[in-house]
Amino acid sequence: MNDVLNTARSCRHYAMCKIDFLGTGLCKSGAEKHYVSFYPQGRMDLYAALAENKIPITEKCVEIAETCDLCGKCDYQCYFVTEMKPTTVMKALKEHVRLHLKNGGEVLVAQKDNTLDELKEIVGDEWATSDRAVALTYSHDPCPIAEPRMPEYVIMPNSTAEISGVINLLNRQKIPYAVRGNGSSVMALSCVKALLLISAE
Repeated sequence: MNDVLNTARSCRHYAMCKIDFLGTGLCKSGAEKHYVSFYPQGRMDLYAALAENKIPITEKCVEIAETCDLCGKCDYQCYFVTEMKPTTVMKALKEHVRLHLKNGGEVLVAQKDNTLDELKEIVGDEWATSDRAVALTYSHDPCPIAEPRMPEYVIMPNSTAEISGVINLLNRQKIPYAVRGNGSSVMALSCVKALLLISAE
């Protein structure tokens, strides 16, 4: 347990698991879902938070664990740069969630949220969320002096019209937001109430 948790805690967010620089392929669920939680980097953060009882098991948490097929591609990418093998953490995450469900553990369901409903109307159901398992992975960056701050919403617009619609909505409701790409500011400037994830694809 300690070795696995130490590996999870050691992720430096270099995001090499999001780049197929070795030609071995990318995490299938990450490439499909796009949120960092579905990539090995996010799963490392998620497992550490669960192991330390910082967040509950949520609906997205279950989906994140179940969509990992333990293909091992992340080991090639991550070991090349950091000499870490994340697959041990991926296995531990799946087992943690499996045992929780087997033992009748509660799965936190998202509460009614009018703002979130409006965001989903703009970008679609899959591309706006307040689920803690997703938000956690955007709650900090490599800045050594910044305190983690969990965003209430993570939104992934896919066009200039959607970006404009989301920003207008957030401004009307006086919700502070930041735009975040693949990485972060490393000065915690992207740790705010709402995050707009702008893909480079």
